[in-house]
Amino acid sequence: WAKHVVKLCSSGTKHLHHPEVGDLDTHYQALHLPDADGQRLLTHTAPRGSSSSNALRLLDDAMTVGAASAVVVEPAPSV
Repeated sequence: WAKHVVKLCSSGTKHLHHPEVGDLDTHYQALHLPDADGQRLLTHTAPRGSSSSNALRLLDDAMTVGAASAVVVEPAPSV
């Protein structure tokens, strides 16, 4: 274990599942904050016009009007 090299994962693709809008494929980027005890800032984006982008817009609209329940996004099961 002492020689096990661990790389910080700073970007990639995540497949998520939301109970109201279904599956989302997002690109994420992580900013690892120096001197922050492991804290990091994550952003998730989807290409404009994609089904994932449309689903994110639906969630945004629902939150804006207060019609959505708490937004809970879980990683999709591995296939």
